[in-house]
Amino acid sequence: VVRTDTKRPNNLRFTAGIQRELGKNIVLDAAYVGSRTKHVLEVWNFNQLPAGIRFRPESRDTTVTPTAANPGALPDPFLRPYLGFSDINIASSTGSQTYDSLQVGVTRRFTGRFEMAGSYTWARGYQHTLRQVLPSTMDRTDIQEHVVVVSYMYALPSAGRKLGGNGVVAAILDNWRLSGISTFAKGGRGNVGVTYSPAFDFTGGGEGCTGSNGSTSGNVYNVVGDPELPSSQRNIDRWFNTDAIKPATGRGDLGNMAACDPWKFALPGYNNHDLSLFKDIKLKHGQTLQYRWEIYNLLNSLQFHDKTFGLETMCVGGGQGMAMLVERLN
Repeated sequence: VVRTDTKRPNNLRFTAGIQRELGKNIVLDAAYVGSRTKHVLEVWNFNQLPAGIRFRPESRDTTVTPTAANPGALPDPFLRPYLGFSDINIASSTGSQTYDSLQVGVTRRFTGRFEMAGSYTWARGYQHTLRQVLPSTMDRTDIQEHVVVVSYMYALPSAGRKLGGNGVVAAILDNWRLSGISTFAKGGRGNVGVTYSPAFDFTGGGEGCTGSNGSTSGNVYNVVGDPELPSSQRNIDRWFNTDAIKPATGRGDLGNMAACDPWKFALPGYNNHDLSLFKDIKLKHGQTLQYRWEIYNLLNSLQFHDKTFGLETMCVGGGQGMAMLVERLN
């Protein structure tokens, strides 16, 4: 459902830049690029379960035996403010987004058989996260913070001319060019997912970090420190501070607000090098045939674009138990 008084999203983009020549054939570009977006649609659940409603005595279903995963409450439609209905989500234009970046580029024009260009981008964005009971926040979006791209092209010397100007040799060895592009980027947003075995209802309904009405399958936990590790301590088996993630301790533990932040650490970055060797063969009537040999990921670098993090917990008694943090690189 969408409210009739919603406003159209309003996006304002702005940039300010300078360009300056640095010596002969070298140009520097620097710019600030930003945007502000208002009236983004956000959803409000008007029929959300009250917090802890499944744990209340008046919510008990006497025909159901309580378990850790199921406290023996009546079905959710009988516990909501509007009985008999499930979620009633209504969208309104209350959201906002921001984006800020610094973009720097250096270009060397093609002279002396060689040209080269490099660019660096620092960027960061935030998006409003609407919550009904928990505080609403401006959360960092999944944008890579640092990206460096370098491209180049080199025209190989005419070997045919140096070998006596033989026409056959020139046809084979002349007009070759070498080009490449290298990318170095910091990783994107890293988050933590939690599952409990067997399933356990910690919230009893109400709002949590992962949405409304609680969860019996997981994603309820506490962040008790900084999950981000110094780069010198990161490795393939331990990419973030596992000691900073603690499982929920029992019923009523909804997790803390630090667990709601979707950006807990940066994922592994990556670097990539592509190389091309190509030759232009001139044909009749001004036509050109190009032979191209390309290599992607020249150095065969192992790239981890994503990472799976899971907190596996065996629940005993009132929901407390041993926790084991599992990491898997994809």
